[in-house]
Amino acid sequence: MPDISSFSHLIQHRPKDRLPVGFQSKLNDNKLLIDVHTHLFNVDDVPRDYLGIRMDIPAEFLRTIQAILDATHVDDHLLPAKFRRLIDNILSTPTQLLAKLEGAYAGYQRILVVLMMDMRSLGRLNRHTYRQQIEALEALMELHPDTILPFLAIDPNQPDFIDYFKEVFTRDNRIFHGLKLYPSLGYLPSHPNLMDIYGICEEKKIPITTHCSSALVNLRKRQLMVEGLDRVGKAFRKTVKLPSRYTYKHYFNDPARWIPVLKKHPGLKVNLAHYGGAKAWAEYQKGANGKKDGKWVHTINALLHGFEGVYTDFSYTMYDRSATQRLVEDIRNGIVPEDKILYGSDFFLIENEGSQEELFRQFRDQVGTALFTKMSQENNMAFLF
Repeated sequence: MPDISSFSHLIQHRPKDRLPVGFQSKLNDNKLLIDVHTHLFNVDDVPRDYLGIRMDIPAEFLRTIQAILDATHVDDHLLPAKFRRLIDNILSTPTQLLAKLEGAYAGYQRILVVLMMDMRSLGRLNRHTYRQQIEALEALMELHPDTILPFLAIDPNQPDFIDYFKEVFTRDNRIFHGLKLYPSLGYLPSHPNLMDIYGICEEKKIPITTHCSSALVNLRKRQLMVEGLDRVGKAFRKTVKLPSRYTYKHYFNDPARWIPVLKKHPGLKVNLAHYGGAKAWAEYQKGANGKKDGKWVHTINALLHGFEGVYTDFSYTMYDRSATQRLVEDIRNGIVPEDKILYGSDFFLIENEGSQEELFRQFRDQVGTALFTKMSQENNMAFLF
């Protein structure tokens, strides 16, 4: 693992200086829309049992299902529309997914933050290596140099993660803009290897988006050696039993796990993505503050108020009209700081709940033009730049 201090000076200090030239003209456009949470990966980039069911499903089988649906139109009447969208999206190329997302945002000047996923720890990928995923995203950005801002996915349990960090943030044509973490892959936000990285991210204002919701994607091991910092900042290393997705979620994705990190790096820019998730918001609305899920919203709110660089997006959760209405009320009542809420969709995964275009319009109309504009422009720019 390379010495971080040996290359940190090669990273530009100002985030805007790391932007390709094409972005500069967009930042002052009053029709700008920034989506800080999108995905363009497909079946070739993920493990063969990724689709939420513990079965080994090769890409060829999914393509056969798609061909049958195309030929028979059985899904027009018998299958849920979300099933067809799931099949089509996971089999689409990144170019096709990008075109679909841009179509949903027609009429806007678009900046799309594309979050990678490093799922090598889950097992054999269908086709593309992690490096090939990076190269594919770079190639796509060359075709759309004023639209895509990629975030590099890193896993501190992978021995090469700092090598990739160094490679993409110190090159002359600086393409990657931030980092993506997914703790339920088996690491805490306070993993010692990450703590080494946070100092650079704080100094150079490299934004970090971390998954802060369910654990649909999680390591399969039922017992794991874990190291990091406890709630009071004391280092530990111990074996933890993790019998289910639920335990993975609450052990690794809990926003309170960020408290010792933020105390050591209070200037870090962190997006606690999904705002805890729809289940957390359902319990929060019922007043179930003591429950683990419901408590997450309170924890995130405290972090938003307590640390300048902490933000949260409402990605995926935005499909829930009841949760959205409560969010708007909390902003109006000062419970939630309005300058800390980011607009992000979680495309294409949000299409499990409806089409991207429909859900976007629903959310925009429900929160109102003024608040949506603030979220998708001013707040998102403050987080990114």
